[in-house]
Amino acid sequence: MRALFSLFLLAGWVTACDPEGPGARGSISLGKNVDPASYTTLAVAIFPDGKADLDPSAAIDATLPNYLTESLVPATGRPQPAMLFPYQYELGEPLGTTPDQDWRMVAWLSRTAAPTQIVTGDVFCSARFHVRGCGLAGGHCGVTTGVDCTLDQVRP
Repeated sequence: MRALFSLFLLAGWVTACDPEGPGARGSISLGKNVDPASYTTLAVAIFPDGKADLDPSAAIDATLPNYLTESLVPATGRPQPAMLFPYQYELGEPLGTTPDQDWRMVAWLSRTAAPTQIVTGDVFCSARFHVRGCGLAGGHCGVTTGVDCTLDQVRP
């Protein structure tokens, strides 16, 4: 009876705990000859994407917690833009699962304060990553580490 009660408590604890939500952590570096001082914002986003290649003309969902921006405008007490790189980031849902295993991280330098699209002249990079399976919770969850890229592509 005691073993059955312990099993019941364990089952209740396991089902009551939500897994860590899907996300990514990594580093964004500058490509050769890229001057971040020519831009006002670094934008980073993650989203489900099973396609092999990024469509840089597509709109990007700019909602938290899967999107962030970092100002590159010099200000008193703020480091010069080049000093921010390599830029360490972490994005993702705090809790929960997703049916999507294949995701993409995209980062870009923009001349607008709150960009939602990579426009002509923006420098960008992207990296595909897989979100691990959640086991008994089902779906996919957890932060994928080592999702890195180098800002070296210019949108024509």
